[in-house]
Amino acid sequence: MANTLDHNHALYLHPSDTTGAPIVSIQLTGSDNYSIWSRAMRIQLLGKNKLGLIDGTLKREDVAENLGHQWDKCNAIVLGWIMSSVSKKLVTGIVYAKDACRVWEDLKERFDKINASRIYQLHKEIATLCQGTNSVSTYFTKLKELWDEYESMIPACRDREFVEHLHRQKLMQFLMGLNENYEQARSQILMTNPTPNVSKAYAMIIEREIQRAVSNVTSGGRVEATDKGYMTDLPKPPQFTADQYNQIMMMLNKDVPQNTMANMDLLSGRIKGIGKEKDGLYLFLPADEREEMSEGLSAQEKELDVSLWHRRLTHASGGAMRAILGLPIENCRDVIDKCDVCPLAKHTRLPFHSSDSKSTEIFQLLHLDVWGPYSTSTVDGNKYFLTIVDDYSRVT
Repeated sequence: MANTLDHNHALYLHPSDTTGAPIVSIQLTGSDNYSIWSRAMRIQLLGKNKLGLIDGTLKREDVAENLGHQWDKCNAIVLGWIMSSVSKKLVTGIVYAKDACRVWEDLKERFDKINASRIYQLHKEIATLCQGTNSVSTYFTKLKELWDEYESMIPACRDREFVEHLHRQKLMQFLMGLNENYEQARSQILMTNPTPNVSKAYAMIIEREIQRAVSNVTSGGRVEATDKGYMTDLPKPPQFTADQYNQIMMMLNKDVPQNTMANMDLLSGRIKGIGKEKDGLYLFLPADEREEMSEGLSAQEKELDVSLWHRRLTHASGGAMRAILGLPIENCRDVIDKCDVCPLAKHTRLPFHSSDSKSTEIFQLLHLDVWGPYSTSTVDGNKYFLTIVDDYSRVT
C-alpha cells in the first residue's frame, strides 16, 4: 500500500527520507537557540510534507487502518531527525519516546522561553551593534539575524502601519551602526524621497564601498573582493639591497655641517645637491664647492660613532651591535664598559645603606617602599604599591 501512495500524500516516503543524517545544521542545546532551531526544523519538515506529525494535525487514529504501519514508519523517521539534531545530553530523554508530536511539545515546553529578559537582550544587542572593523556585509548579516529572531517573538497579526514603522526602525538602526566614513552616503539615503527600505539602503552602501575601493586603486593595482570587504592590490615598494641598506645606515650617522642641507637619493645613497641656508632658503652650491663638501661628508661616513649607535639601539649588547653594524667586538665592549646606564638598568633595586639603629617601641621606626608601575592595573586602575613595615613589631 505504501508503494501506491501519491507523492503528495503526507505518509509518502521518498528514498532519501532516512534517519542517518540530520536535516538541519543547527543542533539544539537549550533555550538559547531553540527559536532558530525550531524554525529551521519546521521549514525542513514542511518541505518533506511531514509537518503534521509534530503539530498534531496527522495523528495515528486519524489515518486509515491499512496505513497504520506506514504512519509508524514516518513517525520513527521524524523521531530520528529530531534525535540527530539535538545535543547528546538531550537525546537520552527522546530515545524512549514513541510519538514525535509529544517529543516536539515537550521540547517546546522546556525551551521555548520568550520572556522579557531575552527581548531586552535583543533590543540591547540591536541598539549597540556597530560596524567597527567588519565589512558592511558582515555587519548587516549580524543585524539581520537579530531582527529575524526578534520578529519571531512578535505576534503574527500586524497591520500595515506597524509593518511600515518596523521597516523605518530597521533602516535607522542600520544607518546608526555604520562607521563615520559613510556619513555622506547616510545623509543621501535619509534625504531620498520616498525613503528607501533597509535592503535598498544596504545596496546603496555596498555600491559606495565598491566605488571607494575602485578610486583607491593606483596604476597597476586591482580590486579584489574578500570576506572582509574590498581590498586593493597595490604595487609592492622597491626592496633595498644590502649595499643600499648600508648606505642608508651611513646617511643616518652623518654629521652634516651647520646651516647646510644635503639632498640625497634614498635608493642609491648618492648626494644629488648641497645647499647653504640664506635668508631662510637653501641655495645649491656651485659644482666645485659641492664636490669639496661631498668629499668631507664621505670621509665622515667611514667612521661610525659606536657610542651614538649604542644609545640609538637602546643600549644593545656587543653581539647585537656587531651583527647590525659589522663593528669589531672590541670596540663594542669598550663602549659598553664605559656606559653608565647599562649596569643601572640591570639592577632590580638600589642598594640600601647599612644601619645599626633599632627601635624599642611600635611606630618608632617605619620602613616605606614604593613599587611599580606594574603591567596589570588593579580594579581601581592603580599600578603602584606602597609597603609600610613597622621596625619593632614587623607588622606590614
